[in-house]
Amino acid sequence: MSSQDYDALIELWSFYDPTATGWIKPKHLAFLIYELPAPLGKLEDYKEILKKTLDHNTMIKQYSDKKAINMKTKFIYNDKKGLILPHNTVLKLLIDLCLPVYKYEDASLVHFKDVCLTITKRAM
Repeated sequence: MSSQDYDALIELWSFYDPTATGWIKPKHLAFLIYELPAPLGKLEDYKEILKKTLDHNTMIKQYSDKKAINMKTKFIYNDKKGLILPHNTVLKLLIDLCLPVYKYEDASLVHFKDVCLTITKRAM
């Protein structure tokens, strides 16, 4: 792993954590991991997921006006970036990462340090 790999992680993290708190929601982490190239992320897997789904652009239009998490249709949608992931893919990723999830007020959050350590170990 190189410093460019970590720079890519930090750049993507800053999108989901614009005020640099060190905390993001688990669903945002799923999108971050699938946007991040190897060795730390799964960008190539995301491209394969898109190939397996119906027409990506049609799906984006269909889900863009709905909630970010739509259990009926089984997809999680990121309207700011136009990304979509199958709900079961997100759950499997979050379970596989086995990260601590912290509660703050009414939000569930993951911390940058925990994420960085976990994905680095997985990449080795």
